[in-house]
Amino acid sequence: CIEALCMVNFYHLIWSYTGGIEVTINKLVGLEINLGQPPCCCLRCAPNVKISKPFIRNLECLLLQLPAIQLVLGIVNLSLVQNGVSEQMFDHWATTLIKVILAISALLSIYAIGMLYACWSQFIVGRKVGSKFAVFKATIILKKTQEAILGLCTGAVQPYAYYGAKDRVAMWSAFIVTVECLVLCGIASTLYKPSDFDGPHSGIDQVKFKKDEIEIDGELERSLDEVDLGKPSLVIENPNI
Repeated sequence: CIEALCMVNFYHLIWSYTGGIEVTINKLVGLEINLGQPPCCCLRCAPNVKISKPFIRNLECLLLQLPAIQLVLGIVNLSLVQNGVSEQMFDHWATTLIKVILAISALLSIYAIGMLYACWSQFIVGRKVGSKFAVFKATIILKKTQEAILGLCTGAVQPYAYYGAKDRVAMWSAFIVTVECLVLCGIASTLYKPSDFDGPHSGIDQVKFKKDEIEIDGELERSLDEVDLGKPSLVIENPNI
């Protein structure tokens, strides 16, 4: 459940920068977003969709289903293994089905967090969130990739002393995850500041809505146009002043 907890925590972090989910959604409603986010990059060809409250809520459900499904199916899988059912892929239909469901659930959750971040980052700037998301995504991708690779190598690993091939693969996987987390934590420590965890976010690092910046720039340009056209910026109604 490590990746599920990482996704949920990062999700709450990015919304906290802008005053909460409701405040941010109200700012983003009506804007458009492309559905082509990893791992569904093929959807880039699909037309853009407008951001709405139901759209964000559906993405939230796709994200939050992962920890719930992992918990329930994890308990079921443990019960099956304790009763002598092999947990190896394709050895038994029940454990194989559980692994397929967990894989689909993880992909949906990864897509949801990618879409939510795309909604957030496309219209909001500040606080180095792009770099933070890159570190977060590297953590998830490395963990999933190395699990798949080491799982394929289990047959080539020889037992040693009291440890079977599966135990040695699990220990190597845990060791690699520890090293990766140490390296990525060192990188992340340069991106996060104490102010990231304060209550109200303020200061020069405060995030801004791009839509607001466009509106402000538009008002400034209109004001400059009026000055260029010779329109008076101050109208004196009382000629005796």
